[in-house]
Amino acid sequence: MFSYIKKIVAPGEDVICRTKLHWIQAVWGFVWLLLFGGAALAADRAALFYLGFPLPFIPWLLLATGVVLWSVFVVSYLSSEIVLTQKRIFHKRGLLRVVLDEFAIDEVKGEHVAQSLLGHILGYGTVHVDCRLINDMEIRGVLNPYQFIEFIQVVRTNELKI
Repeated sequence: MFSYIKKIVAPGEDVICRTKLHWIQAVWGFVWLLLFGGAALAADRAALFYLGFPLPFIPWLLLATGVVLWSVFVVSYLSSEIVLTQKRIFHKRGLLRVVLDEFAIDEVKGEHVAQSLLGHILGYGTVHVDCRLINDMEIRGVLNPYQFIEFIQVVRTNELKI
């Protein structure tokens, strides 16, 4: 699963923590699929009721939109990698078009977690890493975000001896 990051980590740079996105990210795609599927069914029934004949392309278009949204969420969930080493933080996302955010631990000046009520109950949240002189990093839907932040703080304060 973490093969992409493993290829670019420098020799002598050990992986401290690996985390991933929470499964709720894939569930949101399924929710969109259900919503568009319901809209497709409603559009089919409405066309038949008001026009007296079905319009088959509209429900299929709505259903195809739901399937595309579902697949985007699932691919995002399956292809994301979040890795912390003693020198850098990596966030890789994407399957065909890979986007890699990489930040040096030295550039991190603070970090915090934002959680909704559902996120608190299920154990996921948004991790925001404040960086000096470069753009900040925000990772939504991180599994066990407080544990990830704790590892970042340990590495930043050099309490981890490797």
